Amino acid sequence: MEYIESRSDLLASTTSDFIKTPSPSGSEGDVAKLLSEYLAKAGLEVQIDIAGNVLGTLRGKAKGAGKRLAFNVHLDHVPPGQRESWAHDPYSGLIDEGKVYGRGASDTKGAWAPMVLAIDAIRNSGGVDGDVLFTAVVMEELTYCIGMKVLLDTTLKSAPPDYIVSGEATALNIAVGHRGRTELELLTRGRSCHASAPWRGENAIYKLAPLISSIEKLSRHIFAQESHPLLGKTTLALTDVVCSPGAHNVVPDLCKAYLDYRFLPGEDLNSIMDRVRHRLNFDGIDAQVKACESDEATYAGMAFHGQKFMPAYAISPDHPLVSASMEAATSVMGGPPKLQRWDFATDGGYSMGILGIPTIGFSPCEEQLAHTPNEYVQIDYLVKAAKVYAEMILRLCGSQ
Repeated sequence: MEYIESRSDLLASTTSDFIKTPSPSGSEGDVAKLLSEYLAKAGLEVQIDIAGNVLGTLRGKAKGAGKRLAFNVHLDHVPPGQRESWAHDPYSGLIDEGKVYGRGASDTKGAWAPMVLAIDAIRNSGGVDGDVLFTAVVMEELTYCIGMKVLLDTTLKSAPPDYIVSGEATALNIAVGHRGRTELELLTRGRSCHASAPWRGENAIYKLAPLISSIEKLSRHIFAQESHPLLGKTTLALTDVVCSPGAHNVVPDLCKAYLDYRFLPGEDLNSIMDRVRHRLNFDGIDAQVKACESDEATYAGMAFHGQKFMPAYAISPDHPLVSASMEAATSVMGGPPKLQRWDFATDGGYSMGILGIPTIGFSPCEEQLAHTPNEYVQIDYLVKAAKVYAEMILRLCGSQ
C-alpha cells in the first residue's frame, strides 16, 4: 500500500487529464490514445480491439493457472448540457478542495487511474498467479452494450475473465446488481392533410391520446407489484412524443411515443414487448411496439446495428467474488462497505446477465453525481479505491 500512497498525487492529476479529454459516445479516440499511453507507462501489455476498446494486461506468474480478473470501465460520457449550469468548464478537470471536477468524473473516469495504479502496484510487488486486466469499453452510454459484447464475445473469447469488477459509481460500496433497461417505440399512424381541412385526413395524435392513457394505467399496475428484495420495482415511464411531419399547418400522419422500461431478472425483450402489446390490445388500441434500434459506428470504424437493451442481473451476496471484495474493502477502510444495487443499468447486465460471468461493482465515483452538472470525484476516495482494488487482486488472483 506504500506504493499507492507514494503516488496518490498522480491519481488526481491523471484523472484530471482524462476529464480534459472529451470522449462523447462514438468519439472516444483521443481519450483511448491517452489511456493507452498511461497503461503502457504502468508496465501493462496494451491492446486496442476492433471496436476501439482499450485493454491493459498484467500476465500472471502461474501462466494460465490462476484466476483471471478484469476491471471494467467505459470510455464514453454523456454530453455536458448547458454551459451555464456548470460553475467551471465541464472539461476543465479542475482540482479544488479535495475534488476533481468535470464531465465523466463520476461516470466512470474517476475509476480509471485507481484501477491502473492498483495493477501497477501489484506488478511492482512481484505480481500474482492470475492475469489481471484493465478494460475500457466504447459506447456504454448508448445502452447497446456493444463495447462489452465485442470485448467478451470476440476479443477475450478464448480466455474470458473469471471475475469482473465494474468501475460504475458505488461511492466505495459494493454493487451486486441492477434492473435491466430498454427503450421502446410505440407508433400510431394516420393520414396527413392540410390543417385547414382536418376532415380530409386522419390525425395520428388523436390515435396516440388513448395510448398514453393506457400506458399510464400499465405503469401504475407494474409499480404496484411486489418489489425485488435487492433491485426494487419494475418501472415504466413515457419519456417523449414525436409527430411527423411536424409542420404546424399539417395534420400528422405518424406519431411515436417512447418508453423507458426498467425490469427485473426473468424478463427479456420479447416478454416486455408482449406485456405492453397485451395492455394496448386490452384497451382496443392499434399501435406498433418495438425496441428502439439504429445503425451506429464506433470511433474505430466498426459498424453495428444496435438495440436499446441492457439486461438485469443480481449476484448472490454469498458468492466468492462478493465475499473476497467485502474482505478487501473492509481491510482497507476499517469497516465493511454496504452491499447495494445500482439504480441505473450497466454493461454488467451483459457480462453476468447474459454470459454468466460473476460481476460486481466497486468505485470511488458517486451515483447521485452521474450525468449532473458540476460532477466530481473525491480525491481521498481515489486513494482508498486504489488500495481496495489492489487487495481484491491479491485475494482473487493470488496463490491458488
